[in-house]
Amino acid sequence: GSALHGRSGTSASMPPAAFNPSRPELIQKMPSYIGDVKNLGRGEEGISILAIPNLREERSKDWHGLSMQEALNKVREHIRADLLEKPSPAHFNLGKLFWKAFLKGSLQGGVYVIDTLIALKDDPELLKRFLNRPV
Repeated sequence: GSALHGRSGTSASMPPAAFNPSRPELIQKMPSYIGDVKNLGRGEEGISILAIPNLREERSKDWHGLSMQEALNKVREHIRADLLEKPSPAHFNLGKLFWKAFLKGSLQGGVYVIDTLIALKDDPELLKRFLNRPV
């Protein structure tokens, strides 16, 4: 088969990231998530996304020409997750787990994480493996 080769001559198995944030350390420092997985039992209403402080200043655009804020708004149209500055004890609060997938895959990456969490909510072993994978 034919492989894609990047500038360094190595095989590239993934497309480039959708977004290149100006301050990636803000996401890197976030916890993957905060909260009780029992909140996933309420589906979308039990999930929130922890906001990154500089979201409105981000100028990076994805493949569709959407800003990070615009793509996040589209995720939130599909999944009615609240965007919170501080974690809520009533929610399963997504941090780095959500943002890393969102940066890589734009709105599709963000929706994937939330849809997967909801799909796995009744399977504790698979849910644990998904939540504990390296991000």
